[in-house]
Amino acid sequence: MKKQINFRRLQFKPSWKTGTVAGKPAGYFAPTLLLVLSFFTHAVALHAQDTRVTVSGTIFNGTTNTPTRVDQLSLVSPSQGMRVLQNLAPAGPGFRFDPVDRQGPLMVRAQYRGETYINVLRPDQFTQPLEMRVFESNASRNDLRVLTALQVAKAGPDRLQITQIYAVNNTSNPLQTFAAGRLFFYVPEDAQNIRTTYQAADSMPVQPTLIDLTTDQLQDSNARQLDPAADESEFLNRYRSLSRGFRPGETQISIEYMLESVEFEDRLPLVVGEPDYAEPHPFRIVVWQPPSARPEIRGGESQLETVPHFGEGMRVTYAGAVSFDFSAGDWIALNPTEDYNPLYNSPWTTLAAIATVFILILFALAVISQSGLRLNERVNNRKQKSNSP
Repeated sequence: MKKQINFRRLQFKPSWKTGTVAGKPAGYFAPTLLLVLSFFTHAVALHAQDTRVTVSGTIFNGTTNTPTRVDQLSLVSPSQGMRVLQNLAPAGPGFRFDPVDRQGPLMVRAQYRGETYINVLRPDQFTQPLEMRVFESNASRNDLRVLTALQVAKAGPDRLQITQIYAVNNTSNPLQTFAAGRLFFYVPEDAQNIRTTYQAADSMPVQPTLIDLTTDQLQDSNARQLDPAADESEFLNRYRSLSRGFRPGETQISIEYMLESVEFEDRLPLVVGEPDYAEPHPFRIVVWQPPSARPEIRGGESQLETVPHFGEGMRVTYAGAVSFDFSAGDWIALNPTEDYNPLYNSPWTTLAAIATVFILILFALAVISQSGLRLNERVNNRKQKSNSP
């Protein structure tokens, strides 16, 4: 016969009240439970701490190499569409942002004397103090070494896709920024779908706005050095500057546009604030696709060059405006449903290939120049010997 159990008499009473539970001494479960809760709380806190990051550091003036303040300092999230997470205004020399969620890379943006400076932080750099460097904006055009190319794709029987490519190396000493609004680039008046890309060293590519050249700026420019016979109307509405300056180091720029024509005019960049500046190497390297669409060039001297990875190209020396005619040869059809149709791998691929050509050309010019000096020395020495008694 089974024994019936009276469930009413079975009551669980904690050990810290009754003294024992299942043979365990009084107080056994209380500290154990507290230890588990403490461990869990600590783990949650560590996890929350691991998912948030505090960005801090110091701002230095790279020109004077001293700590400095900036007009505004912003913490930006590129992965959230360049969303500004926090602003400090003014800020420096030391700064510290409030903790933010760890979501991809972060960017610190400083505004100093009208210029923008950017530092990109990878996730593995979040815990390291940041050294943010800004500079005075007194660099001159002679401090810039500019490598320039023109990349042309014949995209239809009456259509061209053109990309101007620049590598601007600021070699100023002491280190200074070349201010925005001083270097202007020629863009045809009828250019369409203009796209600009600007990427400074150790920074992310951005798309700066284009600023039109004004009459006052033209009067203070080296336009007469570029083309003494040109009329003012040939510069206005055609030269545009970027909303970014050029800080020390190398900056890469591309300006892309479409033309509903196979003929266009081009000029070298113009500098404002230095009317006597003369370009020491007034030429561009020009490459095109398809290969059969070799251009007819008027207004400048051209010489065929072999460009690595591209084949045939031209070195075009400018003496004012240069006209290009791509009427000859085949063309490449673009996808009409796409807004952007790059026919080359990348502007920077073109830049790397053309840099090789530039180096060879400049080396050749240096050799020719030195050979000329040596020749002059020999001629002078011979004259002196012939005149000696």
